[in-house]
Amino acid sequence: MITFYNFAGRIKGVPWNPNVWKIRYALNYKGIAYKTVWLEYPDIELPTVHHPSHYDNSTGTAIAEYLDKTYPSTPRLIPQGTHALQGAFRDAFYLNAEYYEQTRCADMGVPTLEVLRVPAEARDAEWDKVKDAFGYVHGLMKENDDWIMGDTISFADFIVASMVGVEWKNFMSWHGGRWERLMAALDKYSAVPSL
Repeated sequence: MITFYNFAGRIKGVPWNPNVWKIRYALNYKGIAYKTVWLEYPDIELPTVHHPSHYDNSTGTAIAEYLDKTYPSTPRLIPQGTHALQGAFRDAFYLNAEYYEQTRCADMGVPTLEVLRVPAEARDAEWDKVKDAFGYVHGLMKENDDWIMGDTISFADFIVASMVGVEWKNFMSWHGGRWERLMAALDKYSAVPSL
């Protein structure tokens, strides 16, 4: 059985970290049995999966590739022939986020954006940037596509879903409700095993 390490949040047993969510979605989508070990923030680098074969990895794409290779009879996370496209999507999606996080953390002298609060007057401008980033992805998709890859669910969908939190209610209506439909379709893969 896989051991899935997850950050403990303010509410016990409720995951909150986007990097961890995309892997939880992947494990649930593939129907792979796992146990969750809750850790305090400084205890470990996340996300990480530990398998009895002693395979350890803490990068999302590497974990997705490992799960596809190790569990070939389950649905693929990275469809055949789309490895480069999935990588390009990940890089394009995170490029602005990485720059934003690095520069803000350096300016504020904090290790993560989780400790920062956006002032009310800047909130709308920041949400406009987020909307533009999702608009770019929306523009790459066909109007009736359910998933980033069209009619095939993939790890790229889990990247998007992992970023959607409680504060994102307005986000659900963007681009004709596309993101609300994606989240509703992925809801069945968001289960958190009981403690």
